[in-house]
Amino acid sequence: MKAMSKSTHPLRHLSIRVPWHDNGWDGTICQQPKLNEACLRLKHIADNKDDETEQAHALIILGAGAHYEHDDARGRKQLEQAVAICRQAGDKRQLAWATTVLSQMIGRSCKIDEALSVAREGLRLAVELGEKTVVVFAIIFLALFLKRLGQVERSLRILSCGIAYGNSFGYRLSPYMWDAIHPELDAMRSILGEGAFTKGWAEGEVISFERALQDALEVCE
Repeated sequence: MKAMSKSTHPLRHLSIRVPWHDNGWDGTICQQPKLNEACLRLKHIADNKDDETEQAHALIILGAGAHYEHDDARGRKQLEQAVAICRQAGDKRQLAWATTVLSQMIGRSCKIDEALSVAREGLRLAVELGEKTVVVFAIIFLALFLKRLGQVERSLRILSCGIAYGNSFGYRLSPYMWDAIHPELDAMRSILGEGAFTKGWAEGEVISFERALQDALEVCE
């Protein structure tokens, strides 16, 4: 019987890194990513880390999420901080996103005129930069603001066109967005009646996006 040969497999080490987090690993992003020094041990991150961009991005996500925690006041404050950081850093792309989300937060407090002004900035920047996804969000928010101003038919057409535009380049609204939009659509259907609602939605799906965009920007003037 042959003696068992010694194993020739190389030794292997398993390295496990516990990621740094400043809020107890609660399922959210870090509150203050610019204070994260642990990740700087990784050369690629250390060489490319952009504190201002990361901080603004964190504030946008946290600010938007505050609504679901029933704390719109905190959300608005975080979004306004994100806008200020983006302005100072000259980060137009995140500024487009931050102002668009901020407009929604302001609109929830029924300050529609202020919300429209902020939304206009976000929409113009998004169009200028070719940020199609942000354009869709901005169009949708503007459409919903129009409904609150009593311009229901116009609101419906712009909303329908914005969603169709997103579909044209493969963007689909998240279930969370649809949860917010469906009650608005039900209210529009109730106000207009089924016939006028169906007609308005169909018109929005076929009008050019440029026309809907012009219509939306005129709302903001």
